[in-house]
Amino acid sequence: MIERINLLANDQADKDGNEISFSVLEHLMNETNLSIKSSYTGHDYRFPPVGRISHAFIKNEEDVYNLYGKFEFFEIIDLHKENKISGKKLAINRLEKPTIVCDKSYELTGLEENVKDLQKLISDDEIQKDVQKSLYQVSTLAIGFGVFKAKSFFEGFFHTVSENFWNTLQEIVRKNSKVYDNAQYIFSTVIENDRFSAEVMINFTNPQDTDLQKILVNNRSRIDSVINAYHEESINVAKIVFNLIDNETINHEYSLFEDGTPFNINNLEKYEVVLTEMKNEIEEIR
Repeated sequence: MIERINLLANDQADKDGNEISFSVLEHLMNETNLSIKSSYTGHDYRFPPVGRISHAFIKNEEDVYNLYGKFEFFEIIDLHKENKISGKKLAINRLEKPTIVCDKSYELTGLEENVKDLQKLISDDEIQKDVQKSLYQVSTLAIGFGVFKAKSFFEGFFHTVSENFWNTLQEIVRKNSKVYDNAQYIFSTVIENDRFSAEVMINFTNPQDTDLQKILVNNRSRIDSVINAYHEESINVAKIVFNLIDNETINHEYSLFEDGTPFNINNLEKYEVVLTEMKNEIEEIR
């Protein structure tokens, strides 16, 4: 792996006038140091992470508090095997209650109230706002369904949500598709069983069929076959990611070991090109 120290955040106002307090920086540092964080290009979970953050620290430089992270960028030789960090595992989306996260696009299109109604159908929590500005141009709605004791995706959350939930979601997707032609909808749930505790993520990009429930049901065997195989083989998997690829078919895209290393990558050739280009850029900076 290629190690780099990169700036994560500081307590100075950004171009929008937003500031992060020192206490928040400390919280971010402590949270990062409890586990391994994946590093994605453009916060895009549809493609494997290019590295991981294994450690964070704060440094006072000329009266500015800077939060730095130790990045470990993957090389081709690191893939498909575990690269463990003692005492740490990959952070996954372990929610106590089902929670919806949406970006600013839902405020701009007037659909935020619809999303709040959808949230009420799965828990009494408030929706969360995604502040990643790089995603604003890609309208994103992420639904985390929580943790379930199960061996498969469909033994988990799928039987806990109502028909009203699916109908409300379908209406949101229908209205949003009139404004955005690159909208993303993300489902995630954590499955716990006697072999592993793993987050299963399914990414829908611009689905032409607004009935996401129907798409899921039609791909049940494709989804559960991957998860069941990991269970049978006792793989130390922490994240299993699927993508909608042709408006009706869901394919397994990649998985991550408990240490954050990608394996079983669908588009391996493309990913290796990305890693090689990134390595060359890092070496040029050096």
